[in-house]
Amino acid sequence: MSHAVRLSDLSMQDLKRLALRLQREITLRQSGTVKTVRRQVEAALRAAGLDWEDVMGLSGLGAPSKPRRQPSGPVAIKYRNPNNVHQTWTGRGRQPAWVQAHLASGRSLDALLINK
Repeated sequence: MSHAVRLSDLSMQDLKRLALRLQREITLRQSGTVKTVRRQVEAALRAAGLDWEDVMGLSGLGAPSKPRRQPSGPVAIKYRNPNNVHQTWTGRGRQPAWVQAHLASGRSLDALLINK
């Protein structure tokens, strides 16, 4: 049963009321859909003997828990600047300027190795 309404015949106040009623109806329908899906998911979890924390990896605080990385300890130094023994590099991350300059001069990275 459809009620045709010509929007151009409505006053501004009537249009605003209609817009408000439409927004409320949309919100109710959307929240109903979310609630229905949530109930279905919870029923499936219970049937499997699980809960939200099992599936989502949630901690007791409700936030996703991240696997903790074990500290690897200090990284061994692999390269040393022959012109300044205090400048070293592990080989990780960006190359220091002195390594870039060394390579730009045509020499190899192996020449900077500490234990050749």
